[in-house]
Amino acid sequence: MPKCMCCVRFCNSSNFVEKKSKLHFFSWPKDENVVETWLKAFSDNSFVTGFSKYFKVTNNLRICSLHFEAKFVNENTKRLIKNAIPTIFQLPTHHSTKASMYNNYKCGQDTINKPKWSIEMCTLH
Repeated sequence: MPKCMCCVRFCNSSNFVEKKSKLHFFSWPKDENVVETWLKAFSDNSFVTGFSKYFKVTNNLRICSLHFEAKFVNENTKRLIKNAIPTIFQLPTHHSTKASMYNNYKCGQDTINKPKWSIEMCTLH
């Protein structure tokens, strides 16, 4: 499985450390109508999701299963059902953030070592 982390701000989910995690990571949908619905969900929860007018959906963007109600995930295949919508967005309950947990990861050209948030995919360097 490729290394990935969740695109939702304040969500520290990744498969960098826990290889046998029960979390699943999903790509953004290809159907434009469903993308618009997801963008609306992100926009409605922009403080938690990090959504801004600069948000760009890319092929590398992933969202973890923590943001979907169980009814949206097929229990057998662990895939999202058609028209699934991310609806669960929560603020962190402690002081841990992506910036403090992933100091050794880079997003694009900027190292995450200060509270500058990006929802671009991060890769280990």
